[in-house]
Amino acid sequence: MIQQYKNSFDTLEFQKSNYHDKIKTHNSVIDNLLKEITDSAGLLRTTISSLNKN
Repeated sequence: MIQQYKNSFDTLEFQKSNYHDKIKTHNSVIDNLLKEITDSAGLLRTTISSLNKN
């Protein structure tokens, strides 16, 4: 029983680090998607404005 707890606590720091890395990766993906949406919205506004002038 004690060995099971020891194993759990021994890997806790690794699990915490791994979880932190996954969060950073997820946040990076979301950030990139938001930037792409923002860029696309700007391009769409520009294109619509150009079409409305003609």
